[in-house]
Amino acid sequence: MTKDELLLFKGIQIANYQTDIIAALEIFGIKSNTPKYQKIKKGLTDRLYDAILFTTPSLKGAHKQMDELVDINKTGSILSILGFLQRRDLSLPLIEEKFAKAYKYFMHNEVLSMAHTMRLYYGLTEPNISRYQYYHQIFADTIQYLNVELKASLYYESINIRFGKIKKVNKAEMAIEITGYLEELAPFEGRVRSLKFHRDYYSLKMVYHHIQNHYAEVVQVCDQLLHYLDSLDFVSQVIRRFAVRQKAEHLLLMGDNDNALIEVNRIVSLEVEGTTPWLNSNKMLLLVLLNKKDYSQANLIHEKLSVSNVYKNIKSVFKRQIALIGVYLYLFKLMDMIPGSSVDTKSEIKKYLNEYPEYTRDKAAMNIPIIIAQLLEAIVLKKESDVFDRMEALKKYSSRYITKSDSIRSNCFINMLLEVVHNNYHVVAIERHAKNITLNLLPTKKFLQKRRQS
Repeated sequence: MTKDELLLFKGIQIANYQTDIIAALEIFGIKSNTPKYQKIKKGLTDRLYDAILFTTPSLKGAHKQMDELVDINKTGSILSILGFLQRRDLSLPLIEEKFAKAYKYFMHNEVLSMAHTMRLYYGLTEPNISRYQYYHQIFADTIQYLNVELKASLYYESINIRFGKIKKVNKAEMAIEITGYLEELAPFEGRVRSLKFHRDYYSLKMVYHHIQNHYAEVVQVCDQLLHYLDSLDFVSQVIRRFAVRQKAEHLLLMGDNDNALIEVNRIVSLEVEGTTPWLNSNKMLLLVLLNKKDYSQANLIHEKLSVSNVYKNIKSVFKRQIALIGVYLYLFKLMDMIPGSSVDTKSEIKKYLNEYPEYTRDKAAMNIPIIIAQLLEAIVLKKESDVFDRMEALKKYSSRYITKSDSIRSNCFINMLLEVVHNNYHVVAIERHAKNITLNLLPTKKFLQKRRQS
């Protein structure tokens, strides 16, 4: 901004001039129709238009292409303002500069607005058949892309909201509903220029297989989405993380911990340390390590997360989940299952309940793992009265809040845990009375033998 433009800008701000006549006379001592003042005014006007929505958010760890996406979004807003002001002299050069990028990134709303302006310009104002046909075709195609994209979002969101928020869902009926959606959307797979369409289309397929416990098929769909992302000439880190995370979660459900670890490490490598996505990805890494029984490594990662600023400051379910994992790592330390680790004399369980008292009210979900943790702690510390108290609580909650149809694994684990106490921590007796239940969910035989001997 030149010195004269700055003087005019500050003068307008402070004095709130109502006309050019007054502004030109009081600031520069000249008439408003002189070339000098008109040049100053035009220069200031152009700079102000260029500066509209100039602020770019500081997104820690964001991919460099995010700057281009933000710039295109700002351009769309600027063009809307210029359209109201009928400043075609400013909007046309801006469209010519930004249109290719908007088209590249499938930014349909911006493409529609720009293409509409250009097709009218080359169709009516400055007739040019080839340029008109170019923008007209893109305009027509983008209408179709956006229509299909929005339809896929509508279908996926309607399913996802019910699946994620409503506890009782008729999965058989939902599978039939999703089948109808997929049949309608399938012809557009790979044919529409839309990242969002493919994200929601493949997500619908994931939900369809997930609710039927077809976890291997979910992994295949994740690979299809990742293959689609690889075919693009730009990067989509957010959707890539989503696909890899879904793949890792379902590999875990399949018991394929080694490949799940590979996928989780891929996720972690995509994150920037100290960000919320980094915290969430490391939470998943903790779960994989626990499944692999690599408790020492899990403990190291948990200690690192616990002292990070993002963990201390964030208010998110991630923090509560990581804290609960810390509770069980504390129990493993009590059981001498993490060599070389020290145990704080303060109960991590009591600390957890003080920080998250709302979990005790979540009867059908989070309160149960807390009771299990309390039972294990009482067993390890040989507090027999607490052992029987927590056993009774666990029996009540499991019979009241966990039905066989809800979670066979949870019922098996709870029944196994009760057998540990019923059989006085005797490994052979426990195995005999729980022969049809896997022992992988129990504390190690070494610990049980040590507890029995003591």
